[in-house]
Amino acid sequence: MNKNERIVYYNQDTFWNKDFLLIERDRIRLQHIVNIIPDDVKSIIDVGCGNGYILNYLNELKKYNRLVGVDFSSNALTFVKTEKYECDITSIPFKDSSFDLVMCNEVLEHLTINEFTSALKHLKRLTKKYIIITVPNNENLEDDLVCCPYCFTWFNQELHLRSFTKEKIKNLFYDFEILKCFEAGPENIYILRNDISRVFNKYLIKPQPSSYAICPSCGYQNTPSKLKIRLTYRIINKVLRFTDRKIKKKTDLICLMKKKFYEID
Repeated sequence: MNKNERIVYYNQDTFWNKDFLLIERDRIRLQHIVNIIPDDVKSIIDVGCGNGYILNYLNELKKYNRLVGVDFSSNALTFVKTEKYECDITSIPFKDSSFDLVMCNEVLEHLTINEFTSALKHLKRLTKKYIIITVPNNENLEDDLVCCPYCFTWFNQELHLRSFTKEKIKNLFYDFEILKCFEAGPENIYILRNDISRVFNKYLIKPQPSSYAICPSCGYQNTPSKLKIRLTYRIINKVLRFTDRKIKKKTDLICLMKKKFYEID
């Protein structure tokens, strides 16, 4: 999926025209973020802010001098009620150390290798003091693999390209002090497929994308009417999953980090 196709994908109304505070996972994430923001923070930038549900909530608290959101989805930014800019995560137009706190929530797992490397540099250079990162918790990327029924490309329908653990985050931000890093969100049951289930799922079931997913190779997108054929697949898949190993864990990782050296105001 090239950049223009990704912009089309992330401009879908289904992503942004909703109240995230009504979604348990997002509501819990927001509350944790609010609770761990250090008291000396006066300026915040949310990189990949989406529809700004976090920024808009922080804005209502009237505690911060400056709140800025950046995202490359023009549709998402229409919902943001603070200062905002349409830009890519690899080209954020602010000087070094412009903000006390840089936030990046549920973004890093979507980035290509080149974008990921550049994004880490931008997050680190923009902050004067702190960074807050939230990502899916040790996600099994295989679980959301689907097969495009048009070109037969397999892809993660959430467009997640990498998985994170506490140790991986610590290694990525080796030049920061980890103040907090913990699991959060509702506790979900995750599937670890056995070999039979994995082979059956890949070669016979070939799960199709959900209606919001766009194939990164050919641009195919399902519609609700096309998805009716998936009912049989879902039934078979559920039967197979009785043989898979299941583990319980919370959905997200939330980390607060402090720059090891910064000037005190």
